[in-house]
Amino acid sequence: MEEKQYVTEWANENLGLTLKITKMLHEEQTPYQKIQIAVISHMDIDHYSGIKELLEMGKIKYLGLPEIPKDETMKKIIGIAKKRGTTIFYLSRGRQITTKDGSLKVLHPQKNSQMEKNAASLVMQGKILGYRVLLTGDVEKEGEEELLLEELERADILKAAHHGSKNSTSNEFLQKVQPKQTVISCGKQNRYGHPHLETIHRLQTYHTKIYRTDRSGAIIFFKRRDG
Repeated sequence: MEEKQYVTEWANENLGLTLKITKMLHEEQTPYQKIQIAVISHMDIDHYSGIKELLEMGKIKYLGLPEIPKDETMKKIIGIAKKRGTTIFYLSRGRQITTKDGSLKVLHPQKNSQMEKNAASLVMQGKILGYRVLLTGDVEKEGEEELLLEELERADILKAAHHGSKNSTSNEFLQKVQPKQTVISCGKQNRYGHPHLETIHRLQTYHTKIYRTDRSGAIIFFKRRDG
């Protein structure tokens, strides 16, 4: 059957980083959705709980995990994935995900990193559907300082680190990335006060358009017509 349109959705609603490929078929049919690739940035419950539920439903084909020492949570996730026929692959600095819509290179962490969970979050940079994207997990000061030593590129879309916390998205980091659009993933009226006002002010200084999941829900970027 002829496919009418392909749409790729980047969603990060406190569920983990998910690359969701949706096939839109003929108008008379209900759109069919299937998650081809999902990536868990690190093993905090707000980053894996939704993906865990989808794994249990058998809705994910490939699952990427940080290539770091496995804790009990990661072992449980791996067990569920294997039971449901999901293929596991591991990501660390230098590895790459490539699809027909683009590619993402892992900048952080190093293989077998001993950093604490947030600092060891997966960070990926690349181009998807014509957008230059930078996805930062929950890295904060220590992780960002390490990233500044990497070949960071300017981004059309930045996923702000650690839900827009005070200790992330520094001026030095923003000077290098110069994001045109920034997505902040945070829960409505969350107890942590994310995003922090200082972080919002820093972002505004760089004239980036800010999108927040606590105000808008899922943030979806469609394919660029010029990309």
